[in-house]
Amino acid sequence: MKKTVIRNAEGEIINIGPWDDMGGANPLPAGAVVEECKITTDEQGGLRAPEDHRGLRAAAYPPIREQLDMLFWDQVNGTRHWVAAVEAVKAAYPKTSE
Repeated sequence: MKKTVIRNAEGEIINIGPWDDMGGANPLPAGAVVEECKITTDEQGGLRAPEDHRGLRAAAYPPIREQLDMLFWDQVNGTRHWVAAVEAVKAAYPKTSE
């Protein structure tokens, strides 16, 4: 899913979703950047915007249902479509740091 992500001047996420300016009482901070990002959900149901290779990869991987289907048909047909899909994401978003 895509949502509005707001980052401060340093690039840190300060809000996911529309900014509530509270009738003008809470303006966006100076230097804030508003962008649309693919958002993922963490284990606790919280929203995550991609920040490093882990977040970018999580947003780029095919949905789990699709991955399971790829794995099944790879086993049946002796193909490597799932491995190729995962390798493509890892190549597109190399590790930045651990």
